[in-house]
Amino acid sequence: MVIISVSCFFILRVLKQPGPGEVEGGRGGEKKQGTTDPQKMKAFRIVLTNLVIILVGFISVVVGYVIVPFTSLDFKCKAFAIFLAYNVISVMVSPVLHLHREGRLHCRKGPESQ
Repeated sequence: MVIISVSCFFILRVLKQPGPGEVEGGRGGEKKQGTTDPQKMKAFRIVLTNLVIILVGFISVVVGYVIVPFTSLDFKCKAFAIFLAYNVISVMVSPVLHLHREGRLHCRKGPESQ
Protein backbone atom coordinates (compact mmCIF):
# COMPACT_ATOMS: atom_id res chain seq x y z
CA MET A 1 0.00 0.00 0.00
CA VAL A 2 2.81 2.38 0.78
CA ILE A 3 4.46 1.77 -2.61
CA ILE A 4 1.17 2.35 -4.43
CA SER A 5 0.50 5.56 -2.45
CA VAL A 6 3.97 6.95 -3.13
CA SER A 7 3.64 6.06 -6.82
CA CYS A 8 0.29 7.89 -6.99
CA PHE A 9 1.85 10.96 -5.36
CA PHE A 10 4.64 10.99 -7.96
CA ILE A 11 2.16 10.50 -10.81
CA LEU A 12 0.09 13.44 -9.53
CA ARG A 13 3.21 15.58 -9.29
CA VAL A 14 4.20 14.76 -12.87
CA LEU A 15 0.68 15.43 -14.15
CA LYS A 16 0.70 18.90 -12.55
CA GLN A 17 3.90 19.89 -14.39
CA PRO A 18 3.63 21.37 -17.89
CA GLY A 19 4.20 18.93 -20.75
CA PRO A 20 6.61 19.30 -23.67
CA GLY A 21 4.16 21.38 -25.72
CA GLU A 22 2.81 23.37 -22.79
CA VAL A 23 4.85 26.42 -21.87
CA GLU A 24 3.84 28.32 -18.76
CA GLY A 25 4.89 31.73 -20.09
CA GLY A 26 3.81 31.23 -23.70
CA ARG A 27 5.58 32.79 -26.68
CA GLY A 28 6.98 36.25 -26.26
CA GLY A 29 6.04 36.34 -22.59
CA GLU A 30 2.24 36.20 -23.04
CA LYS A 31 0.44 34.13 -20.44
CA LYS A 32 -1.45 31.05 -21.64
CA GLN A 33 -4.47 30.41 -19.48
CA GLY A 34 -6.66 27.34 -19.44
CA THR A 35 -4.50 25.34 -21.86
CA THR A 36 -4.30 22.21 -19.74
CA ASP A 37 -4.81 19.07 -21.77
CA PRO A 38 -8.23 17.49 -21.04
CA GLN A 39 -6.74 13.98 -21.06
CA LYS A 40 -4.18 15.09 -18.51
CA MET A 41 -6.90 16.50 -16.24
CA LYS A 42 -8.96 13.31 -16.60
CA ALA A 43 -5.91 11.21 -15.66
CA PHE A 44 -5.24 13.52 -12.70
CA ARG A 45 -8.81 13.10 -11.39
CA ILE A 46 -8.70 9.31 -11.79
CA VAL A 47 -5.34 8.97 -10.00
CA LEU A 48 -6.47 11.35 -7.25
CA THR A 49 -9.69 9.36 -6.74
CA ASN A 50 -7.72 6.13 -6.53
CA LEU A 51 -5.27 7.67 -4.07
CA VAL A 52 -8.06 8.85 -1.77
CA ILE A 53 -9.67 5.39 -1.87
CA ILE A 54 -6.33 3.73 -1.08
CA LEU A 55 -5.59 6.11 1.80
CA VAL A 56 -9.04 5.67 3.36
CA GLY A 57 -8.68 1.88 3.16
CA PHE A 58 -5.19 2.09 4.64
CA ILE A 59 -6.38 4.28 7.51
CA SER A 60 -9.06 1.73 8.39
CA VAL A 61 -6.43 -1.02 8.67
CA VAL A 62 -4.17 1.18 10.81
CA VAL A 63 -7.09 2.00 13.12
CA GLY A 64 -7.81 -1.72 13.37
CA TYR A 65 -4.26 -2.53 14.46
CA VAL A 66 -4.24 0.34 16.97
CA ILE A 67 -7.50 -0.86 18.55
CA VAL A 68 -6.42 -4.53 18.82
CA PRO A 69 -4.34 -4.38 22.04
CA PHE A 70 -7.10 -2.61 23.98
CA THR A 71 -10.11 -4.78 23.16
CA SER A 72 -11.53 -8.19 23.89
CA LEU A 73 -11.18 -11.19 21.56
CA ASP A 74 -14.84 -11.04 20.54
CA PHE A 75 -14.58 -7.40 19.50
CA LYS A 76 -11.30 -8.09 17.66
CA CYS A 77 -12.99 -10.73 15.49
CA LYS A 78 -15.93 -8.45 14.67
CA ALA A 79 -13.70 -5.42 14.05
CA PHE A 80 -11.36 -7.26 11.70
CA ALA A 81 -14.31 -8.64 9.76
CA ILE A 82 -15.66 -5.11 9.35
CA PHE A 83 -12.26 -3.68 8.35
CA LEU A 84 -11.65 -6.43 5.80
CA ALA A 85 -15.14 -6.03 4.36
CA TYR A 86 -14.52 -2.29 4.10
CA ASN A 87 -11.28 -2.90 2.20
CA VAL A 88 -12.99 -5.26 -0.23
CA ILE A 89 -15.75 -2.71 -0.87
CA SER A 90 -13.24 0.14 -1.26
CA VAL A 91 -11.43 -1.81 -3.99
CA MET A 92 -14.67 -1.96 -5.99
CA VAL A 93 -15.40 1.78 -5.75
CA SER A 94 -12.91 2.93 -8.40
CA PRO A 95 -14.13 0.61 -11.20
CA VAL A 96 -17.76 1.44 -10.42
CA LEU A 97 -17.00 5.18 -10.54
CA HIS A 98 -15.25 4.70 -13.87
CA LEU A 99 -18.22 2.77 -15.29
CA HIS A 100 -20.56 5.48 -14.03
CA ARG A 101 -18.50 8.21 -15.74
CA GLU A 102 -18.53 6.27 -18.99
CA GLY A 103 -22.31 5.73 -18.74
CA ARG A 104 -22.06 1.94 -18.86
CA LEU A 105 -23.95 1.13 -15.68
CA HIS A 106 -27.36 -0.29 -16.48
CA CYS A 107 -28.97 1.02 -13.31
CA ARG A 108 -28.03 4.67 -13.96
CA LYS A 109 -26.56 6.60 -16.85
CA GLY A 110 -23.40 8.69 -16.43
CA PRO A 111 -22.95 12.41 -17.10
CA GLU A 112 -22.06 11.95 -20.80
CA SER A 113 -25.43 10.38 -21.68
CA GLN A 114 -27.58 13.14 -20.18
